[in-house]
Amino acid sequence: MIEVTNIWDELCNMCILILEGLSHVTGLSYGFLNIMLFVILGPSATLLFMTSALTLLVNAEIRKSQRIFATILFAMGLLVVLMIALLVIRGFLASW
Repeated sequence: MIEVTNIWDELCNMCILILEGLSHVTGLSYGFLNIMLFVILGPSATLLFMTSALTLLVNAEIRKSQRIFATILFAMGLLVVLMIALLVIRGFLASW
């Protein structure tokens, strides 16, 4: 843990505590959880949301199949974000 000198250091320490608590609860390592959240799940959600938004914006009169595809991508992105939120909440509760 780093010495708290501003609110960003405090936020960083809180995030570290959440990930440590989550690693104790799940039995997974801190590094593995960090990679899963910030290298795999976070960018995946971003790409899914961007793809769904671009699919809808590219063509004003898109076909029904394209609209369904964009909706599915949006739902998948939302599920990834919810997975991240649930992991963080569980870790936060475990660290208290």
